[in-house]
Amino acid sequence: MKTKFSGILTLLLAFVVQLTFAQEKTISGTITDDSGLPLPGVSVVINGTTKGTQSDFDGKYSIMANTGDVLLFRYLGMKPQDVFGGTHRDLGVQINRGVTLKEIALNFYGKKDGPSKGRDGNSHFGVVDKGTLMVVSPLPDSAPVAVGVALTAQIEDNDVVAVANCGEGATATGTWHESINMAGVHNLPIIFTVQNNQFAYSSPNETEFGTPNVADRGLGYGIESVIIDGNNIYEVINAMHKARNKASSGKGPTPPDIDAIIRDIQNKINKFLPGGSKSGGKPIGLILIILLFIWLASGLYRVGPDEQGVVLRFGKFIKTTQPGLHYHIPVPIETVETPKVTKVNRIDIGFRSERDSGFSQGGGVADVPQESLMLTGDENIVNIDFSVFWVIKDAGKFLFEIQDPEGTVKAAAETAMREVIAKSKIQPVLTEGRAQIEIETQEIIQSILDEYNSGIQITQVQTQKADPPDQVIDAFRDVQAARADMERSKNEAEAYANDVIPRARGEAAKIMQAAEAYKQKVVAAAEGEASRFVSIYNEYAKAKEVTQERMYLETMEKVLADIDKVIIEKNAGSGVIPYLPLPELGKKKASN
Repeated sequence: MKTKFSGILTLLLAFVVQLTFAQEKTISGTITDDSGLPLPGVSVVINGTTKGTQSDFDGKYSIMANTGDVLLFRYLGMKPQDVFGGTHRDLGVQINRGVTLKEIALNFYGKKDGPSKGRDGNSHFGVVDKGTLMVVSPLPDSAPVAVGVALTAQIEDNDVVAVANCGEGATATGTWHESINMAGVHNLPIIFTVQNNQFAYSSPNETEFGTPNVADRGLGYGIESVIIDGNNIYEVINAMHKARNKASSGKGPTPPDIDAIIRDIQNKINKFLPGGSKSGGKPIGLILIILLFIWLASGLYRVGPDEQGVVLRFGKFIKTTQPGLHYHIPVPIETVETPKVTKVNRIDIGFRSERDSGFSQGGGVADVPQESLMLTGDENIVNIDFSVFWVIKDAGKFLFEIQDPEGTVKAAAETAMREVIAKSKIQPVLTEGRAQIEIETQEIIQSILDEYNSGIQITQVQTQKADPPDQVIDAFRDVQAARADMERSKNEAEAYANDVIPRARGEAAKIMQAAEAYKQKVVAAAEGEASRFVSIYNEYAKAKEVTQERMYLETMEKVLADIDKVIIEKNAGSGVIPYLPLPELGKKKASN
C-alpha cells in the first residue's frame, strides 16, 4: 500500500533516557501513545552506537545498557532498513535515521568531514548508508529515485519500504505523477507523503489544483489516500505505522476502506433519522441512501494519459473527455469507453509477414499481388509494398462514424496509392520519386478519411518496396543497366567536351588577339605614313624647289648610308694614291 499525506510531516519522536545504573543491566519497558495504546516497531538505540532493538507488537522492549548510556526512542512507523527520500526541510527525519547534528552542520558548511564530503549544500542533503536519499533538484525528482528503491525491494523480495516526501506544489509536476502512476501499476512498496502548507512556492492552492484536497489525486491511481494533521505527532505515527504495514504486506495499493466509509455515513445519517443512533435498527431508508451513494460514486472514472474518454448516454455519443479523473451519470444511464489514442497503428498493403499470416513462424514476408500490382501513367506495371501508420484523433468519431476503421484505412490507402501511381511514370516510382509519392498518398488518404468523419489521423506513409513485376524484373534490370551505361558514356562525352572546348576556345581567343594586335600595328603604321606624307606635301606646296632638294638629299642619305664610299681625284699626280677612303676614316673616328 502507498499512502499520501497532506499536512506538515516533520516525523520525529525521540525520547532520551539517561541511565544511572552502576553496571550493565537489562533495561525493559512498554512504549505507548497518548491514549495508552502500545506502539509496536519503535526503534530503541544506544546513542552513538549501532546497538539497538525494537518494541514488539505489545509495545514491549528489552536492551542491555551500561551506566551513562543514553537510549534514543525513535518511531516513524519505519524500520531501519527502509529508505527515505525527502526535501531540505526534513532534518527531523535525518536525525531520526541516526544523522547527528554535527554531521548536519558539517554538511551545511561544505566540510570534507561531512556525510557528502563537501559536495552538497544544505538543500541537497542525504546519507545513503543511513537510509536517506540525497535531495535532487528539482525537488520532485526524488520521487522516481524512491520508486526505483521500491522496485528493487519488490524484485529482491525483501522487507524494504521506500518513502517519497515532497510539498504540495511538487504534485503538479509530471515527474511526481509518473512516479505515483508506476507505483500504482506495479503495486510497489512505497509511501508517498505530501507536506501541504496551503501555498505552493509562490501560488495558493486554489490556483494550483482543481480538487479541494491534494489527497484526491491518489484515487486516480488506485491508491488509498488519507489526510492527517501533521502537527499531531501521534496521528502521524499511527498513520505512518499503518501505511508501512500495508506497504510491506505485498498487497500494493488498496482502495479506500468502503466498510469504514459506510459505517461513518451510517452513523452520521442515524443522527437525523427517527430514534437516532440509539434506535439500534437499520431503517430501509438508510440502506437506500447508502445504495444511492454507492451508485452515485460508481460514476467516477479515470482516463489514462494515453486515452480519451467517450461518454455514452443510453448508447448515444455525448462527449469526449481528456486524461484525468472525471464523473458521469452512473450505469445504466451513461457508460464510458476509453480507447487508446496515442497508440500508433500500422497497416501493411501489398505484403504480409509470414508470422502474421499464420502460415509460418519465421520472419519472412509474403507478397499480396492483388494489392501490390499497380499501373503507372506510362502504362507500366509496378509491384509496390507500403505501410500506413495512423492514430486516433477523435475517439467519438472513431467509434461511431465508421464501422470498420482498419478496413476503411486500408481501402483508402490502396485507393490513394493507385491514384498517385497512375499519374506517375515508372522511372521516378522505382528511384528518386518515392518521397513525393508518399507525401501525396498521405494527403489523399487523410482527405478521404476526413470526408468520412473517421476521427483518424494519418501520421506516415512508408514505401517498403517498389519493383517491376517478378515476370519482367530481369528485363527491367537489363534496361536499368543499359541506362546506367548510357549515363556513363554521356558523362564521359561531357567530360571530353569540357576538356576540348575550353582549350579550343583559348586557342581561338589567342589567334584573335594576335590578329587584332597586327591589325592595330598596320593601321597605326599606315596612319603614320599618311600623316608624314601630308606634312611633306604641305611643305612642298609652300616651297617646291627647297622641298625637292631636301627630299633628294634625305633620300640619298638613306641610300648611301650603308655604302662604302671612296673619292678619287682624277687630276692627281703620279706617286700619290688618288682616293680618299671615307668608311675607314669613319671607323677610326668612331674608335677614337
